[in-house]
Amino acid sequence: RYIALSYCWGGSNPPSTTKSNEAARHLGIPSSQISRTFQDAIKVTRWLGFQYLWIDALCIVQDDKED
Repeated sequence: RYIALSYCWGGSNPPSTTKSNEAARHLGIPSSQISRTFQDAIKVTRWLGFQYLWIDALCIVQDDKED
């Protein structure tokens, strides 16, 4: 079971996964590179007792048409 974050990208450019950084993303993302919205979602996910959080910008390779 997991939680999915629904949010608006708006005018900002949230951190995302691309072909060039995909391997590094598998190793982790420094908290300094995660937006406040994502940080809050991680906290709520843990507070609710879930282990997984789906954030499309991070879970989908943004510049890969097949992903």
